[in-house]
Amino acid sequence: MTTMIVPVWISSKSRPKEEIVIYALMDTQSDTSFIAKSVGEQLSKGWQTALKISTMTAKQKSSMCTRYNDVQIRGLHSEAYISIPEVFSRGEIPAEWSHIRTPSAAQKWNHLWSVSEKISLLQDCPIALLIGYNCPEALRPLHVQSGTTEEHYAI
Repeated sequence: MTTMIVPVWISSKSRPKEEIVIYALMDTQSDTSFIAKSVGEQLSKGWQTALKISTMTAKQKSSMCTRYNDVQIRGLHSEAYISIPEVFSRGEIPAEWSHIRTPSAAQKWNHLWSVSEKISLLQDCPIALLIGYNCPEALRPLHVQSGTTEEHYAI
């Protein structure tokens, strides 16, 4: 089983040629986007702000972080940039490396063979970005490949 964790190039709009390859977790349940602090500091200057975060374990927990408004991404094999309206720093992005999708995972299902060639090989980079639904352009499915109701699907 895998989740929507994809490799992307990330940069600031002010320095688009200074790109870093990272993994981005596409999270349709988060209303905010987050970046690992170490990557945010490499990209651009942000400003300190207090952020109130609600999760399943804490409601309205206040945390100091850095806010960035000039972050953009593009797919690993794409030239098209997607601007992320605002991104807040976190110490890390909690995600499981083993949940990153791979071509071999898709090839375990007959109905997903056709999309397996479009899935990138594993990259040697951190999971450093969570894209929430404040960036619908990045979350918009281009195609859904499904099988029966008991089978996995690909977006």
